[in-house]
Amino acid sequence: MVEVEEAHVQLLAATMRDEDAAEVMASHGFMPEAAVRDSVARSVQSVAVVADGELLCLMGLAHAERPGGSIAIPWCLSTKTVDRKRRAFLVGTHVVVEAMAKQNRVLFQMVDARYEKALRWVKLLGFTVHPAIPFGVAGLPFHPIVRRTEPCAT
Repeated sequence: MVEVEEAHVQLLAATMRDEDAAEVMASHGFMPEAAVRDSVARSVQSVAVVADGELLCLMGLAHAERPGGSIAIPWCLSTKTVDRKRRAFLVGTHVVVEAMAKQNRVLFQMVDARYEKALRWVKLLGFTVHPAIPFGVAGLPFHPIVRRTEPCAT
């Protein structure tokens, strides 16, 4: 993991997986570059996951204020390189999500129901996938995903 640089943003925008591009269009009406820039700008932290000098994805964590407190919202936007470097992607993203979970008892996000690879991936990362509901600018089915971390006993 390395700090996100402008070159990462541009590369991801140019090489985003088709499924990620479809998901950000359906959820927020964003083209890839706008999705990457908005995600990074809203994040309290963001990282680039790189393997063998190749960008796999950008990940980050945003917080949304809601009545009763803040919600931790992790995100990941991936490049087409992930399809060739699946193991590195799984290992790298696992490390990032574990760090997020240590800092936040609950992680929440919405995943496009059409994006089967992402749904399998979030399950591997310990998220519970809930039944799909209409979401986003397109009103398509998205699955709420939640990962809860029990507080450490003292």
